[in-house]
Amino acid sequence: MESIGEYKLDSRLYENAVVALDNFANTGPLSAHTNEQAGNLNDVFNDFLCNFLNKTRDVVYFNGLDEKLKSLRIKKMPLLFSILLGVQGYYNISTHEIKVSLPISDCIYHELFHAFSSFKVDGEMYGSGFWLYNKHGDIGLMLNEGYTDLLAFRYFCNSISYGKEANIAQKLEFMVGKQRMEEMYGSNNLLGLVQFLSSYSSFDYAVKFLMILDKFSVHKSICPKDIKIINDVSNYLVELYLNYLLTEYKLGKIDISVLTERLEEFKSHFSDYIFNSDWLKSYYECSSEYEDITNKLSKDYFQKTMKNRPYMHS
Repeated sequence: MESIGEYKLDSRLYENAVVALDNFANTGPLSAHTNEQAGNLNDVFNDFLCNFLNKTRDVVYFNGLDEKLKSLRIKKMPLLFSILLGVQGYYNISTHEIKVSLPISDCIYHELFHAFSSFKVDGEMYGSGFWLYNKHGDIGLMLNEGYTDLLAFRYFCNSISYGKEANIAQKLEFMVGKQRMEEMYGSNNLLGLVQFLSSYSSFDYAVKFLMILDKFSVHKSICPKDIKIINDVSNYLVELYLNYLLTEYKLGKIDISVLTERLEEFKSHFSDYIFNSDWLKSYYECSSEYEDITNKLSKDYFQKTMKNRPYMHS
């Protein structure tokens, strides 16, 4: 499989990410991330919280939901603080507390996804959704933000703030499957996601994929560096999907006609730049750095490269 672009990834950060994943894999059951004080919610916050639970309780599994619910605190964010930070709300993972500016906007749903997908292990390892942090380092932050935005859009029609990240997360979900990806997110199964990626590429590529996503610029606009990242990780996902289809084909689970249909479906899905991010599509496709990677999603390309592809017997 082709490498994921040319990046100067800090070897120390890579090793720390691998150690963090290894430590995570060897922990016992995750405990709910809570604070020691009982939650205190006024009626305004409570309405949003009830709406969140009503729409997600039966579709997104959250590990330790009841414990987190009992101790969650939601507070008003001072106006000056909101202006200085440039945000309407945020979740503090160390205190299991959400702060939002008033009047409350739909951004609270994004923060509630963070709060209910959070976890801790012995006070040394924390995480939320697909993000993992401990003393060695962290991994998965930007994928987690993108997928959280995707969920907030899906269930509450939130606007997309992390357009670049949500774009990649949506493509990944198409391969993993919506239900499976949501379950991984809610149960903090970053390791399961890495194992899925490793099955059709390698563990090394899977970790580097997540690390490269974390190189996205933090601001909501897009820059040449971001375009290169979109090109490279999109190319990785296409190659990953082709390896997946080869495995299904070799195992006799699909024939050439189904394979062709799936290529066309993925191509159509892959070309669709999501939601309200017309600015992303326009800027990206007009850039001199733009690469049309969808030409690889054809039966001819698949058959031409099939002999050189690793057969991943999952």
